[in-house]
Amino acid sequence: MASIADWRSETGLMYRALFGLALLVFGGSLLLGLWGSFRLWGTPPSPIYDPIVLGKQFYAAGDLVGAARELRTASLVYPLAVDATAELADVYQRMDDRDAIVRLHEARVAMRPFEVEPRFALGVALLNAGRTEEAISTLELVRQNAGGYPGTHEALARAYLQADRLADAEAVVGEGLRVDPLSPGLHQQLALTLQLRGNVEDAKREFERAARLASESAAEAADPSRAPL
Repeated sequence: MASIADWRSETGLMYRALFGLALLVFGGSLLLGLWGSFRLWGTPPSPIYDPIVLGKQFYAAGDLVGAARELRTASLVYPLAVDATAELADVYQRMDDRDAIVRLHEARVAMRPFEVEPRFALGVALLNAGRTEEAISTLELVRQNAGGYPGTHEALARAYLQADRLADAEAVVGEGLRVDPLSPGLHQQLALTLQLRGNVEDAKREFERAARLASESAAEAADPSRAPL
């Protein structure tokens, strides 16, 4: 005949087995849920309901609020499969909501913290929103980690000029022109620094050079055969 001790031992073993089974079921459910979410995020939108298409239709109809709603949905529901940043930023630009553009790029940086482009776009958005010091710190990070990224020196020079840090702007422009001597934007920023220094004639020549380079760049974009070899 089984003793009370034996009964307690068997009962404890049963409870431990049930507890282990419950943990196994819970863990499996959690993993399946995470896997399903990842598949959803990485799966392109259904052709039956495609928020990107709907967003563009609202945009074409002039319904900016509806366009923003659908494009935000696309970014939130399918963040790994859809990048609606350009369309959504354009909508916010037309709505003159610069803070929304900043939030948009902040979310992209959070999703892709090691990529250069989202952080550069955030720096430019901060600059356009008048948040100059934040723009400088963000763009300096891009400069330090990917100094040759297109537009970095020009945007950073703009930020330093907005902050009345002329010497820093001059240093950034000089560095940028060593990387890209034919940049119209950098020559424009150089002209501004010269103007602020009182070098009127040199500034005038740089403004003219910037305009000429911009015109040549536009012509090359329209006719790639004209691009220098």
